[in-house]
Amino acid sequence: MLVQLKNLTKSFGSQTVLDKINLTVNEKDRLGIVGVNGAGKTTLFNIIAGALEAEAYENATDAVYVRKGLKIGYLRQVEAVESQNTLYGEIRRSFAEIDRIAAQLEALTEKISCAKPDSAEYAGLAEKFDKLSSYYQSIGGYDTEFKIRRVLNGMGFSDKSPDMKAGELSGGEKTRFALAKLLCEEPDLLLLDEPTNHLDFETRAWLEEYLFSFKGAILAVSHDRFFLDKIADGICELDNGKLKRYKGNYTEFYAQKKEETKSALKEYEKQRAQLAKMEEFVRKNLAASASVNSVGSRVKALEKAERLEKPLEEPRDVRFEFGFDAQPVKEALSVKSLSVSVGGKKLFENVDLTLFRGEKLAIVGANGVGKTSFIKALTGEIPFSGRVNWGAGVKTGYFEQECRNLVLSNTVYDEVCRHFSLLTPYDVRSLLARVLIFGDDVEKRVGELSGANRSKVALAILMRKRPNVLVMDEPTNHLDYKAMEGLDKALSDFDGTLLLVSHDRFLLNRVPTRLAELTPDGFRFFSSLDAYTAKAAQKAVVFEKQRSARSESSYKADKKQGRVLRAEKNRLERELTAKEKEAEALAALLSSPQAMSDYKFYNETAKKLQEVQTECDALLEKWMLCEGD
Repeated sequence: MLVQLKNLTKSFGSQTVLDKINLTVNEKDRLGIVGVNGAGKTTLFNIIAGALEAEAYENATDAVYVRKGLKIGYLRQVEAVESQNTLYGEIRRSFAEIDRIAAQLEALTEKISCAKPDSAEYAGLAEKFDKLSSYYQSIGGYDTEFKIRRVLNGMGFSDKSPDMKAGELSGGEKTRFALAKLLCEEPDLLLLDEPTNHLDFETRAWLEEYLFSFKGAILAVSHDRFFLDKIADGICELDNGKLKRYKGNYTEFYAQKKEETKSALKEYEKQRAQLAKMEEFVRKNLAASASVNSVGSRVKALEKAERLEKPLEEPRDVRFEFGFDAQPVKEALSVKSLSVSVGGKKLFENVDLTLFRGEKLAIVGANGVGKTSFIKALTGEIPFSGRVNWGAGVKTGYFEQECRNLVLSNTVYDEVCRHFSLLTPYDVRSLLARVLIFGDDVEKRVGELSGANRSKVALAILMRKRPNVLVMDEPTNHLDYKAMEGLDKALSDFDGTLLLVSHDRFLLNRVPTRLAELTPDGFRFFSSLDAYTAKAAQKAVVFEKQRSARSESSYKADKKQGRVLRAEKNRLERELTAKEKEAEALAALLSSPQAMSDYKFYNETAKKLQEVQTECDALLEKWMLCEGD
């Protein structure tokens, strides 16, 4: 057992976020944490990581148990890496223990090179070196460079110089780099808060594969349903302060959740019918003395009955529905020779695309290739060269991923009225209620809303506009899983035309009729997400083989050989220095008065000097060979 929570409670002022939470995390658990925005998922992580103090219903000291010495790695949703270290230097800090042992091995190598091979000192040093080297190997010391290359390449940093300052990375890159650094640390427990944010398809697939073979336990807060399907063997839902654990991945959890709600509603209706029947019997027979005993027993039964609360029906949370009044012509959109440059950088050029009526096309591609810029060119938000023609009868509705087309200073009510001035107050509130915005939230300023609620306001306005062509850029960003499920269904049921940019693989599996991968040279089309990811995976495998031509075992051998060569080089340097000093001393003797007066002494000294110089030449040649290696 790594972590255990008992009756954990956490409040902020009068608001209870976590209410009597119980959770046990064991070795190799893979748990996804889901819930609506503000449910307390990040708060739960901060308590486990020790960043927040815990409370408990009964005994606060027993609320959180964390195994002594447990190594926790915590990736926060917004992670800053403001280090002036280089990328290599910063990620190397993840291997502090390995580097400490490496320094000890280096020092031992120096001492061994100075000791006489047949001495007791040499034997003792060699034994100590062997033990330390075995420990170094057990903690992965010889694999360090391989791990660094593997993780940095897998997380999309193969194009970055190792000497680049970590602080120069963009916001998304910093979070991605923080995750790479965390993976290198290999903690006992990974706490991942939205780990797939800022990752493209290839990097997400690599991360899922890496986590599949990860030896520790994982707790992951994620809105990425596809990711949770891949890595989770259990799902914990936080709802109204309570936590409930389900077996299986996200898809299995969602099926259980729907069945659970259906069964709870059935039990509620069954009890309601039984109680109504008993109440009717009591009402009719209460005055009849002959039935007093049976009436009395029913009265007592009614008093003792624990009345079930009516469960919420799924999916009553958010009711998205997109309708329109008339279809456009067959060719809804024609794009010819479209080229876009941003900040002097050409993103793509001479791109062609035809979108037909009723088609649902998803645009995918690497981060930074220009997917959002393509959408903005179509909607006229940025300049471009080429031709964009919308067909006759097309009425577009555009969802911008950060909802910048909303006026932040307006109240939610006023913002809806800005688009629909003829709506009654009842109509406005009814529209917003469909996306679960009601009460005081209607009078809040748009800028005060969470990202999820801001998206819901934009989607509510879009529903009311009734476009026959939806243009959507990352519509599931910020939404919780219930809203995502509702949006999936609404877009699947939509009879109009859809042009979509999204990283949501669950959505991409369910809604589009085809996918288009945007590249600098144009579009490549795929029949499904599976077809696209299969090709991307194939490319990734080839690329990985090219990057890692040397195997892990050969890399270990290279490291060991390198350590042996350094030891040999140090030994040769010392022997060469000693021989050179001996040669200098002999050369000085040849010029001494004794050598000038004693011919025999002179010859012996000259012969000895020649031998020493020959030895120096041999040592120098060996040293140069080591230097070359």
